[in-house]
Amino acid sequence: MRRGKSDGIWDGDLFDRAVEAEQLHAYIQSIAARTPIREDKQSFTISVEGRYGQGKTYFLKRFARYLSNAHPVAYCDAWADDFTDEPLTALAATLKDALGQFHDKEKVETFLTKTGTVTKIVSRGLLRRGAGLLITDSAVAALDALNVNIDEAIEDATEKIGEGIADDAASTRFENTARKIMLDRIAQFKKGRSAIDEVKKSLRSIISSLENSQLKPPIVIIVDELDRCRPDYAISLLEQIKHLFDVPGVIFVLGMNSEQLGHSISGLYGSNFDGHSYLKRFIDRSYRMREARLEKLLKVLIRRTSLRGDHFYVPPMSLDDTNRSRFYMETFLPLFISEMMNHYGLGARESFSIIDMLETGAALTEGHPINLAYYLPLAIGLLQGLEPGAFPKPRNPTTWRYLMRPSRGINNGDPVSPDEYLSLLQGHLESSAEALSKSASLTSATEVLRDAARAKPTGYKSPPLWAGASYPRLLQTVARFSSPET
Repeated sequence: MRRGKSDGIWDGDLFDRAVEAEQLHAYIQSIAARTPIREDKQSFTISVEGRYGQGKTYFLKRFARYLSNAHPVAYCDAWADDFTDEPLTALAATLKDALGQFHDKEKVETFLTKTGTVTKIVSRGLLRRGAGLLITDSAVAALDALNVNIDEAIEDATEKIGEGIADDAASTRFENTARKIMLDRIAQFKKGRSAIDEVKKSLRSIISSLENSQLKPPIVIIVDELDRCRPDYAISLLEQIKHLFDVPGVIFVLGMNSEQLGHSISGLYGSNFDGHSYLKRFIDRSYRMREARLEKLLKVLIRRTSLRGDHFYVPPMSLDDTNRSRFYMETFLPLFISEMMNHYGLGARESFSIIDMLETGAALTEGHPINLAYYLPLAIGLLQGLEPGAFPKPRNPTTWRYLMRPSRGINNGDPVSPDEYLSLLQGHLESSAEALSKSASLTSATEVLRDAARAKPTGYKSPPLWAGASYPRLLQTVARFSSPET
């Protein structure tokens, strides 16, 4: 099913996610066409991995629309729904919407009714196993093994519950009550198990009927924002997917950052609990979204901020053997930032922190343009864990050069690398503000001298926060406004 951008689904697709949608759909079709290998695993679960800001939600919402002309598709926002404490209700509601065009409404209603029965049982905790008056492991085992005496299992459970009660009469009354409650729990457990079987049976019936429908199998249920909702809700949702929807012809697509969710689950159950291994029990395949191209990502991030071109200054430059003394900063800004980030070994993951540091810095400099050629390397160094004022080491080469002696109308002479520029600038800043101002006024003064004079203005006992010489101090202030997403 190849669809162009003319249908509007992929309008604004800056990261070429439409191509990934076609590839993921092809994979889903191949999974749906094969016979399940395991009897205890009939459905199929794919996690779509993407870090914050990579357009995962944009992709999954449009992927749902992309598939909807060929398959029943349900989209569920787990983060928006986790206030309900009933993931099964949210899943059933989205599935009802997905089957809106399905011709056999009676089968859909049967499925929803059966699902409602399970929801009520789950909400009362009657399917859980544990201590106290819930079904114990031995009692549950008695349901599955005919050679186990269920009365003995109950007596064993009530004996454990009654431990520590000294009064014989009170103990007898307690045991009788516990026995009655236990028998009721077991009866409800059997009812719950039967209800789950009925849910699966009705879902199989719907999938079978889809062969004669406009929308063909598989049913695709997309669950987004799983890593942002409460860990206990995420676990409950995954377990209900596993137990209630495990039938051939159902494919789950889970949008998440499994690393982050695994840490959250470990935090919920304790540091000794391996949340990442637990997650693997529910996921058959992982698809990692392509990293967004750095320049494109930066364009998107800058567009979301209050940053403007006049917030920044960059010395005249030679880019790839093309001299440019002037450029439109609004367009040039993401290009410059991406080149410097690549030069110092940063990737898309750090883009969010860098843009945040630029926006916060611009807010604190009282309208004075920031020398980006100086500020950005310092910000990168701080992000890499260096001391304030320390420059990062280059990781990748760059052909870009700053032009230090621009004459009228023509950029010529003394091109220096970004790192040479920083070294020269740092050396000049060791001079007094008065000496810098005098040197910078000379006709033959290099651009780096003029930048140093702007960085260390005269008339101040110590340079103000907006002055370049104060950038290390400025960045320390910026760092106190850290983003919780990074």
